[in-house]
Amino acid sequence: MHLLNHTLASSPSLWAQTLAQTWMQRVQADPQWAVAALIVLLGLLVFGRFRDVLRFSLGRTRAIGSVCFAESIRRRVLWLIPLAIVGVILVSQFQRPLDEQDSVRQTTKFCLFASGMLVTITTIILACTSIPKEIDNRVIYTIVTKPTTRLEIVIGKIGGFAVVSATILLIMGLFTWGFVEYRQWSILSDSRQSLASGSVPEASAPTLRYYTENGLLNARVYQVPVDLQMYSRQPDASSPLRWMYGAGEQSFIVPFQLTADDVQTSENPDGVGLVILTQFADWQQRKLTEDEARQAAQLAATTQPVSPGGILGPTLVPATPPDAAVVNPAFFNIEILREDQSTFIPSSQLNKGQPVYVPGKGPQGRAQTPLAEPMAAAMARAGRIYIAVTPVSVGTEFAIGPNPVQLMAPPQQPGGEPRFIKPAKDAQGQLLPPLLRGRVGSAGQQLRGEKTNSPLAIAAFRDATVEPDAKGNVTFELRCVVERSGDTPEETEQLTKVQLTVMNLKTNVEAQRVVPVESRRSILVSVPADAVQGGNFDVAIRCVTPGHWVSVNDASLQLSSADRGFAQNLAKSYLMLWLLSLLVIIISIFCSTFVSWPIAVVLTLVILLGHWGVEQLADVARPGVGRQVATDLFKGAAPPVLETVNRSVEALNQFMITVAKILPDVSRFAVIDDIDRGVSMPWSRLVDPLLVLAAFGLPVVVLSYVFLRRKEVAP
Repeated sequence: MHLLNHTLASSPSLWAQTLAQTWMQRVQADPQWAVAALIVLLGLLVFGRFRDVLRFSLGRTRAIGSVCFAESIRRRVLWLIPLAIVGVILVSQFQRPLDEQDSVRQTTKFCLFASGMLVTITTIILACTSIPKEIDNRVIYTIVTKPTTRLEIVIGKIGGFAVVSATILLIMGLFTWGFVEYRQWSILSDSRQSLASGSVPEASAPTLRYYTENGLLNARVYQVPVDLQMYSRQPDASSPLRWMYGAGEQSFIVPFQLTADDVQTSENPDGVGLVILTQFADWQQRKLTEDEARQAAQLAATTQPVSPGGILGPTLVPATPPDAAVVNPAFFNIEILREDQSTFIPSSQLNKGQPVYVPGKGPQGRAQTPLAEPMAAAMARAGRIYIAVTPVSVGTEFAIGPNPVQLMAPPQQPGGEPRFIKPAKDAQGQLLPPLLRGRVGSAGQQLRGEKTNSPLAIAAFRDATVEPDAKGNVTFELRCVVERSGDTPEETEQLTKVQLTVMNLKTNVEAQRVVPVESRRSILVSVPADAVQGGNFDVAIRCVTPGHWVSVNDASLQLSSADRGFAQNLAKSYLMLWLLSLLVIIISIFCSTFVSWPIAVVLTLVILLGHWGVEQLADVARPGVGRQVATDLFKGAAPPVLETVNRSVEALNQFMITVAKILPDVSRFAVIDDIDRGVSMPWSRLVDPLLVLAAFGLPVVVLSYVFLRRKEVAP
């Protein structure tokens, strides 16, 4: 579902209108909403009494709720709050934070977790025991003999326990705010003393100084780059060429969207279904070292060209071997990726598992890689795919133009011309450009460190909203992973330094900073707001420490454009916790109307955690699990037995999936995520919890009324 954006929070009417539109979209997309509406209508009009709806009294409902609240206070539920507070204080002393800000964020997480556990357990016990105990001690006899409807009893109890949970969360929220404020004051006092004494490491000093000036508690609005690409040199706006390093250090990918009509369909496993045409506009080579020259000679000697056979068109020539006079011939590897950029067809299955030779530069040096018909057919069925090209020649920089890869399909009729397939297009009908990438590791794309001529990553920001601070600066947050070559002893290792260059595309204003970085730790970098004026700018990232590598990804660099205030963020988190407690109360009241209170407690937990549990089993309980269970547990059994086990397990699997769809998804109540990252929580984040309450909570309230109305609770 496409949720509201950050700007909807200021207009309640627009917010309500968007919520209604989202509801209608959900009803159309998911029949569960229609079922929920049907339960409400049938429950109130058929199985219940419509006059109970007409007689509904807010005063009587409030009176029932006040009795529930008073009874809960007499049961001393608020005495659990000091116990939770003591637990938070003790646990916060044993945390192991990454830095000062992480220490405060971990403390906030502990407080939110303790608040959630406290209010959930308390409301489950109170709500599950209320109606059964009133029936046992006959208090409810007095209530039902009054002019009070069962609908008012259900809603009154939900409202009363909702006030109890709100009271608990209000007290815990005030404690959380005060405690984290104290933690911030304590940490920043120690930080100022450390900065004054000069005992702070050089890599941590800029960030710690920023913390002391701006505080640790924040709710930032972050702007993220729309694109991240890797280059060997700064792109020239006046030239279409983009440069990358060879030796497997960098690569580029081109998207394609194939159809069945694009592929040869003779079902000949030895036939050619497609030919990948790759061309480099230029390449430049430096003087090779002895080891590099030996590698280049060995690669040229062991690589044989692969020709696509009889489908060569007039624009292609038969494949030729590398020129023996060339010291370092140009080679590249090629592979096919899925839409999520995972490997679909590895390079070991293309071009007979060897690198592709590039016979020249530009159109005259177009390299060809044939694909067998079954392989081409699989690509057509896969939808969006990427062709990844990785230059492997050492000591070489390669340049590509706007359209470096095409696909050639055999002619549809004998003697006809081959068909050329261009890359996929965007929504405006323009060809999608190639994406340049670095060597992909577990933490992102790697940047090799050099004092000069080091590769760079360019993060593109477009239409970013910028709000300078009081000093006229904006702050970038960089988080990367550092790797070292290991050639130098640890005690003599240098600090890893990264150069950030912010380039305004409209005004051409540049701002450059060189900052020390630590692995997996956020570094804050301030630049003048003039460099980002207008919101369209690029940020170049380089590692300038020789022998070091820096890994970056799409989330490594963010622009902190505004701070909405920690108190407001905390209030939104506790409001979402209260909505979760409201769901817990509704389910608990429902369960207590038809089972005893101990069973109601267990059933409430099952309903709350059922959807989450099925999601955790999703990888195991996939289609076909029945056959696997039958084979593993009943090995050697008769075929009828295996088939019975298979069908039984598959039926149970389908039953769990179906039931999970109608159970509430508690993951929609994402209380901790934003506040843990210091990100401002938009008001639109409350839409999902409200929709869960509407789709699941409202029908359950009606069912609770129907069950209670049909339950014998009076003589």
